[in-house]
Amino acid sequence: MVSQEQIDALVAAMLVNAGGPASASNDAGSVTARSLNEQIEAIKFLANLRGVQNAKTRGLRMNALNPAGAVFGHAELEQMDQMHLQWLNRRFV
Repeated sequence: MVSQEQIDALVAAMLVNAGGPASASNDAGSVTARSLNEQIEAIKFLANLRGVQNAKTRGLRMNALNPAGAVFGHAELEQMDQMHLQWLNRRFV
């Protein structure tokens, strides 16, 4: 899980990188920093990932739908069961 402290550390590192050179080299070798756009995209990705991890529904919500005017009580359910049994008897007998 990505914490807010990790995101803050990346933002601080990005600000430090923004003030420095894009690349540097010496006798030991050379170093090239990632572009600011790549760093910003990485921070946005981690922030979005953190938001998804904290979400209660994780992007999926299940709801039961009842059509308007549909009221089912015990008598209506029994009637539906009887109709279903009659249909089964006609179909398989």
